[in-house]
Amino acid sequence: GLAAARGTYVAFCNNDIVLPPGWASTLVATAEARPEAGIVVPAVTAAGNPVSVRAQPGEAVTTLPPFSPPPSAVVYLMRRDVIGALGGWGEQYPVASGEDVDLAFKVWVNDLDVVLDERVLVDHVGKASASRLDDWQGLWARNRRLFLDHWQGDDPATTRLDSCAPARFDRNRATARAVAGWMDRFFTARDLTRRRIPSPRRAGAAVVDRARRWWQRHGADLPGPAARMARGTRDRLPRFRPGPGSGP
Repeated sequence: GLAAARGTYVAFCNNDIVLPPGWASTLVATAEARPEAGIVVPAVTAAGNPVSVRAQPGEAVTTLPPFSPPPSAVVYLMRRDVIGALGGWGEQYPVASGEDVDLAFKVWVNDLDVVLDERVLVDHVGKASASRLDDWQGLWARNRRLFLDHWQGDDPATTRLDSCAPARFDRNRATARAVAGWMDRFFTARDLTRRRIPSPRRAGAAVVDRARRWWQRHGADLPGPAARMARGTRDRLPRFRPGPGSGP
């Protein structure tokens, strides 16, 4: 798709969506008005990350904080030359997940923005494709490991655009490394707790409790972007109520 594209902009769309009238012209207009926008996304009716989930279209056009939990790639609109210069989607990720977060990080380390345009609302059937894959949760875990290993390292393959000064790129790359390190510690603690506690409800409650206690101890010490990533994860933690099998 990307190799065949010839227009100024290219939109990457899931196959389980219904696009509203005028969606493309609206997103392109937003990109034209914000030359610093690396990715423009619409609001969606369902997604793994609720940052872009809405029930109705709105009026807001918002720049999302860099290195915060990025919106799911239900629809990503980008300049063709920008995504080409960034190396496109990370083809090292098997189908399931990870490549959207990776692409957002590529944009952010180059001082570009991810912009949410709530005026466009896309009807999305969440996980309609991924849920049909064999062991999609296992694929997700393996992709997560690929992402964390890449961004915690000092991979020279991470592209710096000419528009981004070397000093800014190095600073942003260090921030990405710190955020990926926090994510790794969080998921390691969560997965360890899940293995130790057999009951799903008890496991979920224990993970939530452990994550909240971690935030209370370390949240104030995190750099700004890492703190936003941690806070976004913390705010999405469920509130568990006592139920059968939820006791100690």
